[in-house]
Amino acid sequence: MWAMKGIVVGYDGSADARAALDWATTQSVRRGVQLTVVHAGSDVPVIPGPWPEGRAAPDHSAFSVAAEGAARAWHTLCEEHAAGLQENTDISGITCAGDPASVLLTAGIDAEMLVLGSGGRHLTAPHHVGRVAWEVVNHARCPVVIVSSRFPGAPSARERVVVGVDGSPHSLAAVRFAADTAALSRGGLHLVAAYRSPVQDDRTTTGRLPLEESGGPVLDTSAHHQVWEQLREAEAAVEREYRDLPVRLEALEGDPVYVLADVSAHAGLIVLGRHERRADPARGAGDVARGVLIRARCPVVVVASTH
Repeated sequence: MWAMKGIVVGYDGSADARAALDWATTQSVRRGVQLTVVHAGSDVPVIPGPWPEGRAAPDHSAFSVAAEGAARAWHTLCEEHAAGLQENTDISGITCAGDPASVLLTAGIDAEMLVLGSGGRHLTAPHHVGRVAWEVVNHARCPVVIVSSRFPGAPSARERVVVGVDGSPHSLAAVRFAADTAALSRGGLHLVAAYRSPVQDDRTTTGRLPLEESGGPVLDTSAHHQVWEQLREAEAAVEREYRDLPVRLEALEGDPVYVLADVSAHAGLIVLGRHERRADPARGAGDVARGVLIRARCPVVVVASTH
């Protein structure tokens, strides 16, 4: 297996994988980059030499899964062309023998992003994010997008992009990715910073408690001012590269997991930084990213600080 450029999407024919493929195809059109549909698994036979030229892959085999995904992407691409979006997108399907997470991590070394379905077998948190998705999120060098078929509707070209801000390098990497995505989709960018009140009881952190009204704090706290400065710094970084991009800032009191999960209900995409140094090695991508992934109601992107 070799590293690939553009967007790499994992595909196994499931409902989540189809949702991920549709999302990835739209992004490849907007970005004008190659889309590679990858199917991997232990059921893929190893064949010495190339597949015989002119010979179709057998029906219902592992080889037909990637071909099915590429055909679905082409269908979506035709719909995007009809909508007047960018053309000339290169789409290919590849089938590989091996552990799906390992194959996708190798394929995504030089990719712009990896996209895959949540893959969980259960519909309630915390079980609806599968093993492959967790491993790829925890270890990928490029941004990883997790999409679920449970998310309502298809993403609109003008849906807003939400990004969690905490002032860290991981957060700034997420802000850059989010701004680029929002600019390409001609949507708005929503910068959200969450914080805990010194008197906040953890047992009550089941949602967001807005402390903003008409641009001014209703309850003035040092924590509120600190995150507001982080939001201003992120806004300045965005404005240096995207002067015409609509940007909204919001500081909200509450547990970041619940705040961001709540905001995701009205977003087209939510973007988070990956905090490796703070993460428990047994848990992976960090408490906030983990918590949001299992509660979000829109596609989630996890961005490593090296991006």
